[in-house]
Amino acid sequence: MEKAATRAMPRTSFIVLALLALCLLAACGPKDKRVVFVSERGGDLMAYTMASDGSEVSSVPSGGDESVSPSWSVTRNHVALLSRNGDSSRLHVLAQEGDDEWESCTVDEDQVLDYSWDPKGERIAFLVGTSDDADVFVTDVECATVEPLTYDGGPMVLGNWSEDGHWVVYSIHGEDDQGIFLRNPSGVDRRTINDKAAIQLDFAPKGGGFAFMTQDEEETRIWASEDPDQPPVSITNQVARDSTFAWSPDGKRIVFVSDRDGDPEIYTMKANGSDQKQLTRNEINDFLPSWSSNGKLIIFVSDLHDNTEIFTMKDDGTDQQRLTNNDYTDTHPSW
Repeated sequence: MEKAATRAMPRTSFIVLALLALCLLAACGPKDKRVVFVSERGGDLMAYTMASDGSEVSSVPSGGDESVSPSWSVTRNHVALLSRNGDSSRLHVLAQEGDDEWESCTVDEDQVLDYSWDPKGERIAFLVGTSDDADVFVTDVECATVEPLTYDGGPMVLGNWSEDGHWVVYSIHGEDDQGIFLRNPSGVDRRTINDKAAIQLDFAPKGGGFAFMTQDEEETRIWASEDPDQPPVSITNQVARDSTFAWSPDGKRIVFVSDRDGDPEIYTMKANGSDQKQLTRNEINDFLPSWSSNGKLIIFVSDLHDNTEIFTMKDDGTDQQRLTNNDYTDTHPSW
């Protein structure tokens, strides 16, 4: 009996270890996260979610006639979007209570141009005003408090939050106060980074990297530095229109759009501009790329068959998969 028991122990241990390994793989493997996007399949531009393979599409209530620019919080408990009614555009925040159940709130400002989640998913910075005169405010996910962050006015572009949540970055396009600035959303500090007018600007999710884009009559150019206090270096030095860049989750690479081969295509590069790789090759417009949370996939939009569709591909451009397939506009995907 003792000998039989001794033989049984290794087999039992093997089964337990195998089950444990499967559990660990399931926990550590990439989650099947839902994509939030905009589509006109219902008549107006509205927000929807879908599984990462394009299935299980469900609508997201917008609080208005149209909804644009939806995105998840980092905790994936909330979706923010811009809700439009006529000339009014408001920040709408939704908490997902179930598969198709949402609780929502709307910030009481009717000219919201843009917004940015904080790195904890607890606060949102948003830009209010017009293209000629705007300021940044901050609210919580319940839309209960709204605090002004800037008092500068003028043409302004909103960036994102620093990794530690200590700064919000923005740029002013004006003769008197042009440049890139940091503002502390919990305090009074303001720092001037440089005197460039950026049309897009973002901290890297990790590592302190910082990138921004400038535009003149002939070209747009992406600049980067290891942190905002260091002088930026131009990392796309071609006479071309570069646009819509996004950091990888580890802050080591940047995906961006460039028309250097004649039409907008998607490229990646290291944070210092080296190792530039072209991922899409066609004669149609590819744009709005962003990374999955594990950095292995890129989601993007393409003007296929005269209407925009949403695709994914691996980070080297292979295994391109179509997620939407209809006669309507599908755009602005966010993982």
